[in-house]
Amino acid sequence: MKQNIRYTTRFLLIAFAMCLTLTGFISTRAQTVTGTIKGTVVDTNGAVVPGTNIEIVNTETGLSRSLVTNEDGSYQATFLPIGKYRVKANRQGFGEIIRENINVTLNETTQVDFSLNPAISESVTITDEPPPINTTNGQIASSLTSEQIQERPVFNQGNFLTLAETFTGFQENPTGGQNNPTSSSGSSVNFNGTGTRGATFQINGVNNDDSSENQNRQGASLATIKEFQVITNNFTAEFGRGYGAVVLVQTFSGTNNIHGSAYLYHNNSSLNAKSFFSHLSKPVNRRNQFGFTTGFPIIKNNLFGFVSFDRTQNSGSLNYTRDVFLPSERDPANWFRITPANDTPANRAFIQSVIDRFPANVVPNSSRSPRTYEGQLGFDFPAEDYSGRFDWNPRQSDTVFARFQYTRQQFTAEDIIIGERADQNNKQRNLGVTWTHLFSSQLVGEFRYGLGLRTTLVNIAAGNDTPTIRFFNPQAIAGSIIGNSNNFPIQRYQTDNQFVYNLSANLGSKHFFKAGTDIRNQKLDDLADNASRGFYNFNASTCNGVTSGNGFAAFLNGCVNNFQKGYGEFFLENRIGEYNFYAEDNWRIFPNLTLNLGGRYEYVKAPREVNDKIDYVYGDDKDNIEPRIGFAYSPAFEKGLLAKVFGNPGESSIRGGYGYYHGRLFQSVFSQSGASVRTNTPNAFYYSRSGLAGSGFNPTNLQDPTVGFVFTPGIEPTVRYSKSLVVDPELEMPYTKQWNLTFERQLPWSSAVRISYTGNRGYGLLRYNFGNSPQNDPNGVVVPDHPNNAPAILYTAASRTPGDPRGVDVRGQTLRPAADVLCAGTGLPGLAVTTQCPVAVPLGALEYSFRVPRTNERRPDGRFFGQAEVSNGAFTWYDGLQIEVTKRL
Repeated sequence: MKQNIRYTTRFLLIAFAMCLTLTGFISTRAQTVTGTIKGTVVDTNGAVVPGTNIEIVNTETGLSRSLVTNEDGSYQATFLPIGKYRVKANRQGFGEIIRENINVTLNETTQVDFSLNPAISESVTITDEPPPINTTNGQIASSLTSEQIQERPVFNQGNFLTLAETFTGFQENPTGGQNNPTSSSGSSVNFNGTGTRGATFQINGVNNDDSSENQNRQGASLATIKEFQVITNNFTAEFGRGYGAVVLVQTFSGTNNIHGSAYLYHNNSSLNAKSFFSHLSKPVNRRNQFGFTTGFPIIKNNLFGFVSFDRTQNSGSLNYTRDVFLPSERDPANWFRITPANDTPANRAFIQSVIDRFPANVVPNSSRSPRTYEGQLGFDFPAEDYSGRFDWNPRQSDTVFARFQYTRQQFTAEDIIIGERADQNNKQRNLGVTWTHLFSSQLVGEFRYGLGLRTTLVNIAAGNDTPTIRFFNPQAIAGSIIGNSNNFPIQRYQTDNQFVYNLSANLGSKHFFKAGTDIRNQKLDDLADNASRGFYNFNASTCNGVTSGNGFAAFLNGCVNNFQKGYGEFFLENRIGEYNFYAEDNWRIFPNLTLNLGGRYEYVKAPREVNDKIDYVYGDDKDNIEPRIGFAYSPAFEKGLLAKVFGNPGESSIRGGYGYYHGRLFQSVFSQSGASVRTNTPNAFYYSRSGLAGSGFNPTNLQDPTVGFVFTPGIEPTVRYSKSLVVDPELEMPYTKQWNLTFERQLPWSSAVRISYTGNRGYGLLRYNFGNSPQNDPNGVVVPDHPNNAPAILYTAASRTPGDPRGVDVRGQTLRPAADVLCAGTGLPGLAVTTQCPVAVPLGALEYSFRVPRTNERRPDGRFFGQAEVSNGAFTWYDGLQIEVTKRL
C-alpha cells in the first residue's frame, strides 16, 4: 500500500502532537493489560446527577480509585487491573449505593450505572452479575477465565495456543511445521483465513512475538493465566503489527489473601494402545507434568507477590522404523556391480564410512518390506518453567507491576543410526514492567517496558561436520536421513526490547481520546546453516546415465543423483527496528451510540546485518497508514415488536467496524530451506548439481562431487549456480482490510447469542515463486549467449560425438520444439528406445523435446539454474458468517 510520503509525515506529526498535548480525554476502550469501568449516575426521574462521588475498590488487592461524575453524570476509570471490584456512589442528599462483584476483564469496558433515590438515606448494596454481551465496542473477541482454562482438557499445561482452538473462526492449518522454534511455517493461531503468519502475541501487554519465526516467543503455564483472549476482527488502533488475530495473555497477581494451586498430570504408555503396524513389544514411556502457583501479600493493600513452578519429565522409548542396508549390501564384494568404473579407493572409503553409521544389529526384521528395521528409540525431553510477579500500589495515583519468566526445553535421544539425531537446548526469558500513573482523575498515563530473550541451540549429536545423506526408494517405508536437516546447526540468540507509552484523558461528555507509541528494537545473532556440510541425495532416478533402481543401489554403485553445498556467511548479526504511533477518538454521539475513529502509523525498518555480510535488498517501509473505524449501538425501544426483538436497554447491541492491519516480514522468510539470502552471491554461494558429469560436477566422485570447487567471497562464480533467494526490491509489509457487522442479544437463563458477518482481504501477502525457469514457446526460445551454455559445459564428451545435436553450439540461436516433441532424440547416446518411444527419432540441432529438453539452454539467465523468488504476490479473500451461543453457568 504505497502512499505519498508527505501524507505519511503529516499523519505522524499529528499523532505525535495529539499524544503530547491532548489532556481532556478518557478512552471508552479498555487497555491491553487492564480493563475499564464506566457508567452514568441518574436520579429516580432519570435526570443526571453531576458531582457524585465514585469510589472503586479492587476487593482482592485493596487498590482504590476515587472519581467525581462530570456535568452529564458520567464517570470512567481506565487502566484497572483485571479482577473483582466494588463500586460505591454517594452524593449529599441521596442515599449511598454499593455495587459488588463487578468483574473487570481484559481489554473490555464494564458498564456500571447508578440510580440514586433522595428518599433513601441508608446504604444499599447490590450484587451484580457479569454482563453477558458487549455493548461498548465493535471488535470481535473471545475470552477464557482461569476457571474455564482449567476445565479445558489440554495435554501440555505450558501451551496456551491450544486454548484458541475452541474460539469461533479458528481454522486448522493445511500444512505442518507451526510453533517450531527452528524451522517454522508460522503459528497455529489462524483465524478467519488470515493464515499462519498473521497473529501477534502479548503477555501482560508486553511483546511476545518471535522476530525470527513469526510465532509466540514464549509459552506460559496455564495455571498462571487469569484471562486468555483472542481478538479476531476489527481491533482498535492501539493494536498493530499483526494482520490476523491478537492473542493476549494476562497472568495472576498476588492478593491480600494467600491463594494458589498445585497440579500433577501423568501420562503412561501402559494406558495407550499398541500401534497397529508394530510387531514388537509396546515401548515404555512416561510423562509427568507437575507444578504449583502461590499468590501472597507482602504488605497488605500495597505490595503483592506471585510465583509459579512447572516441570515436565518426559522420557522412555518410542517405536523406531527405518529402511536400512541389506546384509548382502554391507559386503564390499557386492559394491559397484552395475558401474565397475566407479570403483575407486576414495569411493570405497566413503561408502564404508556411511555403512559404519548403521550398527551391525540394525538389520531388516520387519514384514513391511525386505529392508525395513523396527526397534525402539530411547529419549529424554525435560522442560521447566518458572515465573515471579510483584505488584505494588504505593499510592492511589500509581500502580506498578513487574514479571519475570524463565522457560527451558531440552530434547535428546538415542542416535541409533549415527548422525541422524539433532539435539536441542532452548531457553526463553522475558521481563515485563508496567507503571500506570494518574496525573488527575481526567488524565492517565501508562508506561511499559518489555525485554525478551530467546536462545535456540540445535546441534547434530554426532558432530556438526556430519554430511546430510538421504536415501529415496520407490517403496520406502521410513527413509534414513543421516545428518538430519541441512538447516542445522542453528545457534540463535535473540534479544527484543520494547518501549510503550499510552496516554488517555477526557474532554467534556462526548469525546474520549487515547494516543500512544510502541517502539521495538530486535537483535538477532543467528547461526543458521544451509547445507555447508554437503547434502547428498541418492534415489531411483537415472544417475550419470545409469539407473540403479533405488537410492541404496545408487549409493553402492558410487553415484549421487543430486549434490548440494552451501558456502558463505551462515552467522549473521541482524538488527531490526520499528516505530508505531496511534491515536483514536471515541465519540459518544448518544448515550447508546458510540463511534470509534482511529488511526495508526507504523514505520518498519528493513533488517540490517551489522557487518554488511548480506543485503536484504528491500528498504524501510515508511508508508503503513492504518485507518480504523468502529461503532456500537445499543437499541432502546420501549414498546412494540422492536422492543421484543431487541429487549430492554443494554440487552442487545449492533456493532461493527472496518480497518487496515499490517503484518511483518520475519527473519524466517529469508532463511527457508532452498530459499535463503545467506547463500546469495557475491559473498556466498549455493552449489546444486544433478544429472550427468560435466564442468564443475562429477556425480561418481562421492568424496567431492564438486571436483575441487573453491568459492571465493566477492567474486561471481564462473559455473552455473542456483541463486538461493531473489528478494523483490519493492518488498513491503503485507496487510489486510478487515470488517464485521455483529448483532448480539442477551437471552434468558444467563445466555447470549452473537451473529457476525466477518470479512477480510489480504493484500501483498508473501509469495514464493520459482524463477529463471526454462521457457517454452512454439515460436522459439532464444538461447542466452553465455559461457555456461557452451556444449562442453552442458554435456559429456559421449553426448557430443559427431552428428549428435547436443554438440552444436546454440548460443544466440533460437530453439523450437521438435515435431515429435515426445520422442525426438531417442537413439542418441544414453537415450535408448523405450516402450513409449520404441524407435529412434532424429532431433534437429535447434530443437528440443522431452528426451532432450535442453533445460538450461532455455533459461532466461545463463548464469543460474532455477531460483526462488519472494515478493508481495499473494492475495486472499475471506467472508464468513459466525453464530455463537454462550451460557454462563
